[in-house]
Amino acid sequence: MPRIDLTLHVAGGQVVLQVEARPPLVETASPAIGDEISNQRVTSLPLNGRQFSQLALLAAGAVPPYPNGSSQQFNTAALGLGFSVNGQRSERNNFSLDGVTLMEPFAYSLTVNPSVDAVREFRVVEDSYSAEQGLTSGAQVNIASRSGGNRFSGTAYEFVRNSTLDAKNFFDAPNRAIPPYRQNQFGASLGGPLRRDRTFFFTNYEGLRIRQSLTNISLLPTDAMRRGDFSGTNPLTDQPFPAILDPATGHPFPENRIPESALDPLSRALLAREPLPNLRNASAGQNNTLNIGSRRVNMDQVLVRFDHQLSPRHQLFGRFLLFNGAQLFPFVPNSFAQNPSAPPGFGTNKNDTGRNLALGLTSVFRPTLVNDFRFGYAYYFGTKEAQNIHSGFLASLGITRAAGATNDGIPAINVPGYADLGDSDIFQPQIRKNHTFQFADNLVWVKGRHTWRFGADVRRYRLFYLVEDFGQGLFSFSDGLGSVSGTAFSDFLLGRPFLSFAQAGNSGGNDRLDYFGVYFADEFHTSRRLTLSYGLREEFYSPPVNTDGRASILDPTDAARFIIRNDRGQAQALLANPLAASLQQQYGLQFLTSQQADLPASLIRPDWSGWAPRLGFAYDLSGKSKRALRGGLGVFNSLGELDYASETRLSAPLTEFLFGLDLCRFYGPGACGQSFAPPILSYDLAYLLGNSSPVAISSPPNIRNGYVYEWSLSYEEELTPNTVLSLSYTGSEAHKLPRRDLQNQGIPNLPGERRGYHPQPGSNQFVRATDVNSNYNALVARLERRVPAGLSFAAGYTYGKSLDTASGLNGTDQPQDNYNLRAEHGLSDFDMRQRFTLSSTWQLPFGAGHRWARQGGARRILGQWQLANILTLQTGQPLSAVLPTALSGTQSNGTDRPDLIASPNLPASQRDPNHWFSVSAFATPPVFYDAQGAFSIPGNEGRNVITAPGLGSWDASLERHFHLSERLNWVFRTDFFNLTNHPNFDRPGLIFGTSNFGKIASAENSRQIQFSLRLNW
Repeated sequence: MPRIDLTLHVAGGQVVLQVEARPPLVETASPAIGDEISNQRVTSLPLNGRQFSQLALLAAGAVPPYPNGSSQQFNTAALGLGFSVNGQRSERNNFSLDGVTLMEPFAYSLTVNPSVDAVREFRVVEDSYSAEQGLTSGAQVNIASRSGGNRFSGTAYEFVRNSTLDAKNFFDAPNRAIPPYRQNQFGASLGGPLRRDRTFFFTNYEGLRIRQSLTNISLLPTDAMRRGDFSGTNPLTDQPFPAILDPATGHPFPENRIPESALDPLSRALLAREPLPNLRNASAGQNNTLNIGSRRVNMDQVLVRFDHQLSPRHQLFGRFLLFNGAQLFPFVPNSFAQNPSAPPGFGTNKNDTGRNLALGLTSVFRPTLVNDFRFGYAYYFGTKEAQNIHSGFLASLGITRAAGATNDGIPAINVPGYADLGDSDIFQPQIRKNHTFQFADNLVWVKGRHTWRFGADVRRYRLFYLVEDFGQGLFSFSDGLGSVSGTAFSDFLLGRPFLSFAQAGNSGGNDRLDYFGVYFADEFHTSRRLTLSYGLREEFYSPPVNTDGRASILDPTDAARFIIRNDRGQAQALLANPLAASLQQQYGLQFLTSQQADLPASLIRPDWSGWAPRLGFAYDLSGKSKRALRGGLGVFNSLGELDYASETRLSAPLTEFLFGLDLCRFYGPGACGQSFAPPILSYDLAYLLGNSSPVAISSPPNIRNGYVYEWSLSYEEELTPNTVLSLSYTGSEAHKLPRRDLQNQGIPNLPGERRGYHPQPGSNQFVRATDVNSNYNALVARLERRVPAGLSFAAGYTYGKSLDTASGLNGTDQPQDNYNLRAEHGLSDFDMRQRFTLSSTWQLPFGAGHRWARQGGARRILGQWQLANILTLQTGQPLSAVLPTALSGTQSNGTDRPDLIASPNLPASQRDPNHWFSVSAFATPPVFYDAQGAFSIPGNEGRNVITAPGLGSWDASLERHFHLSERLNWVFRTDFFNLTNHPNFDRPGLIFGTSNFGKIASAENSRQIQFSLRLNW
């Protein structure tokens, strides 16, 4: 047979390489410890509120932040959610979407909140990550948005909640209906080709509406007390009131009743806005008011993404995210007090507007050389204002105040033991308006056994920030021996505060600054089993420079002297302020120019010490990627939150925090008003000049950036082809972290010796110090099962301990005795000794392709069901008890602690909401007397010795798929949050000697049920 030669020509076509892979069960190349969550897990798990940031808490080693910390106060776009890893503060995490930052630099909070339906992949890297990532010392959260493909696909959905399906909160009145709760979360997405194989799009919209009634119980003054009648029983002690003295004479009021003519008009006007107690059967010494406040949330976000293939070697994408949010928080605690929140009507509005743009170009120059470029633009505009900020309350009473503050609300009143009175959010109004321009480039070069990475990240910030601390006025009243009339509440009625703060002047301003980060890293495969990772990163923040030329800081060597920016010769104009002149004349304030102090225009000297070396290894013990030993150590920068930029505008002559302290009461009955005693503090005086040197909120010129040494060692083993077990030890040691300091704090008294004097001229000054050290050690176990169908789960257990001398910059997280910082060393506010999480999805084994009910009616009824769970168990975080008085000489109300005479933590069998810890474990520090009256010494209670309630929550979802066609299906789903209706209590009362001490007045949400319907095509 003759041979026939055929020539076959390859037709014009293309080679398509489609890779479908899951992350390896055992990591054998990188020392980094983290967790990767796919879109399937993201959309299937029962996330309460469907917030992507909740996913980070599923990672082993992550713990929630402490209440009222930076996350809750500033991370409002993410509904206040946050987390802490490896002993780092919750504001030390870094979030990026498609390689572009999502953060605003003042408080390091999120600016936008992408929908989980727009998230393709979510990765949390907690420890031992390479030099490619930096800026913060906490977790690196890297998110990738979804993109379109060659086939049109989309979804439309709505999630609905209604209180008629919910269980009662532990503190809801048993004879009343469940407080109303309505929540609707709805959205749609669509993706597909604009030009097949070349150009694709994806877009998503989501809206959230919440109308929720929140419940707590608190103690409010009785009607008789409001009228000045103290002839009955004191609700704080269940004992008769002490004799109520007339401060002018030192003699008791007749029948223990204050005449109506002696009641201060401001106190009366404020009480007229406060509700009366509504629990008629409340026994003496118990909470007498059930409060129901309305929380409102309106959020909308839109994401649009385009992907385009310029050529087989160059890929271009663009993504834009728009976010708008408006929230009302009905219960806002006073950060300087430990009382229950004010009743409804004194809440805070928080609004967020965010825009985020990302452009990227990925270029494959050759198979071993790939470059990735990103340009990002992030815009954020956030405001925080009390409900009554424009009420004109002070003007209606004819009270004149120093010029400058814009807050026309109701003063914050702290009467120990009672609920806060007035607008208890003392840090508002607050305006943050930020523009961030980011340029980032990363080059990967594979050469032999080395994988080199080089890159740079450059950011330009344009910032505006205004915050009024104590803008509406803050007044604290002292009980017991610190009272001028006998009780704190009678002092309030008489208008005799013990301590006051009020802001004058304008603290707003525009700043400019830059961030620069550069790195190199190498992944060196020394052998088939061993990989070494090493690299170096350098980072630098330029100190912010105010474009308006306004800046002033406190001289760290003199509490009555201020350094004024004068690079443009503007010091003279800044001092031409009548209020500054009055304060200078009355209190002897002094001023230096920036040239005289040898300081730059920023008044802050730059810190170039941002070198961060990293080293790690990964060793394949089996040689088959079945078992691995990995470890790493390195330096991680903790670059400062830039709210210190605003602190260069929070001292004289730009801004004055008028300070008042009523010391005449310690000179004996009737001494107030006499020439030999200090001036009397009143509301009117507090708003004009105060009676003490003004207080500054400032940063020192040599403020340093923090840094953290972190290390880890982990062992991983593949137990089955789909299951992996990992055991890890992680640790960290941080230095130069920031805290709120008190420069010139009063010297504490000694037994029998009154001191209390200031070592420098002037008064207490709030300044930022960068001297906090922290230490963290933890053992982490993680078990994960990955299967495309059937049962998948990830379980993590963390046993850790975090120690520090301060855990943040907010509230009263400052020392009782600034001259004895060793006494502050204790558990971190966010320390959580044990935490266990389990997340799982299970496609039930019924229906076609499964083990049971494969045919007939059983298949139609039982098939296509999926169950998902999130189980969380954790121990409580630590707390400190405080005294209602401030007699230790430090003149720092809210930080004096009692003596500790026994362990305060009770066995679980003895704890309940009315008796969470042992109140008898605390005692009043010894009291002494001299010619000026009573004084005390600091208590010996250590910091954070009380353990708060833990948390146990089981969230579950059950969903059913209904296939209408090959590509069209409905998904009906039911979510159960806190399925077992376990009461998760909030923190107990912490003011020693008050009726709420050791008692809990509120709890987290009870069981809630949510229904949803989703259409997929």
